[in-house]
Amino acid sequence: MNWEDAKMYCENLEENGKSDWHLPLLSELRTLIQNCPSTETGGVCETVDNYDSYYEKPYTRYCDGCELVNENEYSKFWETGIFWSSHSFLSDNAWSVNFFRGQILNYIRKDELLSVRCVRADNGETRSGQKCEALVEDGLWNSVDEITQTWNGSEWEPSLLGSYDEKPTTTECKYVCKDGYSFYNNVCSENQVIQKWSVISEKKMSLSDAVNFCENLEENGTDDWFLPSVSELRTLVKNCARTKTGGDCGLTDNCLTGGGYFVIDECDCMGCSSGWECYEDECDCYCGDESKDVRYDSCPPRNDIYYSKLGDTESLWTRSSRTDIKEHNWLINFNNGTFFSESENNEFFVRCMRNTNP
Repeated sequence: MNWEDAKMYCENLEENGKSDWHLPLLSELRTLIQNCPSTETGGVCETVDNYDSYYEKPYTRYCDGCELVNENEYSKFWETGIFWSSHSFLSDNAWSVNFFRGQILNYIRKDELLSVRCVRADNGETRSGQKCEALVEDGLWNSVDEITQTWNGSEWEPSLLGSYDEKPTTTECKYVCKDGYSFYNNVCSENQVIQKWSVISEKKMSLSDAVNFCENLEENGTDDWFLPSVSELRTLVKNCARTKTGGDCGLTDNCLTGGGYFVIDECDCMGCSSGWECYEDECDCYCGDESKDVRYDSCPPRNDIYYSKLGDTESLWTRSSRTDIKEHNWLINFNNGTFFSESENNEFFVRCMRNTNP
């Protein structure tokens, strides 16, 4: 049955004298997986309850399940079908589990027909030792990393998803930032980085407006702001070995030409998420000189929510002009850590920087 019918079926189910059934949460459905450590409860597949956006928590290779050895081996009920969970993915899809290989799926539309197994819990029933999830990078659990949950008739509470809170607690999943870091824009950022960069602009603007915006900016009692170069903005890239400072991508203040041939006519500094597809078994990156070609075995999967030290996912201007195309400047797309260039007249967001060195 389709997803909506599956939810209604479980809500109206009466079986064995019980009527408190519901379509299982993804975490509940995962408890039925066996013989596949990556997707069993507690496995390295990071997809958890309540994530309904690709960019909040990715579907990684760790969720692909295991190779088929013996039919029926991945379900505790010895089933091989694909079963609905109650969690949406974006607006038109829902999370499900393919018990043929212990695989967690996010691409099946809600109007498709899948198998259904309902689950129940008595109101007030508790489950202890539940591991907290979604700890941000450079964060620390505040007091505990596991809690006891109670079924309220429709969901387990408190949520296992971590959230920032400096008040210690042993009953909820809360975290703080480690020493030298502060909670900023949904991430834990280094204090010295926060002090060096302005708040992101509220609206997009052309390059000339971006330059003027920074030159005229007054923020936190300072007015010495300027639009960063590509090497300066690159210092904000994290979790992407190719494009962070010192990475293989050759685009720097000393090399501002294009010349790549893979997908886009840039330096092929492609970032680290599936935002750019690899249509072959390798990605290529060089800057201007094909003899300096650097090859990658594969495009690494997205394995972190953010590629910016300040939690940005927008594309940001730099003041660095592309030397082989007139009136084009370089930008960084922090959604995937990719460098690209655009006409000076196009509009993008801005972060200004200042020199905080003594």
